[in-house]
This record gives sequence, C-alpha cells and structure tokens, in this order.
Amino acid sequence: MKKVLTILTVVIFMSMMMACGGGKYADAKKVMEKFISATNDFVADLEKAEDADSTAAAINAYADGMAALAPEMKKVQEKYPEIKDQSNMPEELAATAKQMEEVMPKMMAAMMKLAKYAQEPAVMEAQKKLQAAMGDLR
Repeated sequence: MKKVLTILTVVIFMSMMMACGGGKYADAKKVMEKFISATNDFVADLEKAEDADSTAAAINAYADGMAALAPEMKKVQEKYPEIKDQSNMPEELAATAKQMEEVMPKMMAAMMKLAKYAQEPAVMEAQKKLQAAMGDLR
C-alpha cells in the first residue's frame, strides 16, 4: 500500500509540474512564448500603423522587447544547444516551435507595409535599433 501511495504521489507531482510548465525545457518554452507574443504584438502594431511615426513606434517597441529578451534567449541557447536544430526539436518544445514558425510569415507580410515608409528618418532610425537588438540574439 505504501508503495502504491508513493507511486501515486510521484505521478500526481509530475502531472502538476507538467501542467504548471514544468519539464526539462520549461524555461526555454517560456522564452519562446515571450518571443512569439512580442512578435504577434509587433505584427498587430505594424498592421495598424498608418504613417511613418506609428510605423517607427511599432519597430521601436519591438526592438525594445527584443533587446530585453536577448539575454534570456542567449541563456536558453547556451543551456540547450540542441534547440538550435529546428529539424530535431525536443518534443516538449515542438508545439511552441511550430507557433514560432507560424508567426514569422505574418511578420514578413507585415514588414511589407514598412517598405512604404522605409526612407523616412524615424523609420530608418527604428530599423537600426531593431537590427542592433536582433544582432544581440546571435
């Protein structure tokens, strides 16, 4: 009876850990979800942008988010070098990786709108800021 109770306790604990975001890659998943959220916000902001100033504001907000997220992303990449191989993503991260894949074409489509204002000084400065922030992710 004690053995069954111990096994049951372990199973319940493991289930709770998984439900609460536990697991080997929980920290990586959290960082990936932050990236997805920031990118979705960026897409929405670019889609709403109607002039160079609002476009620049969207880019600057995303750059700020990426700059803040960069140290977390680097830490996760160093801790789990295996997640760099997108073709062999750990099962625990597969769904989140798929979400990342799905958001990228949306971002590229939204960036097409940016081209309309690409020569505006505010947008050019914002793009430099974003490039610097993204450079920190390497």
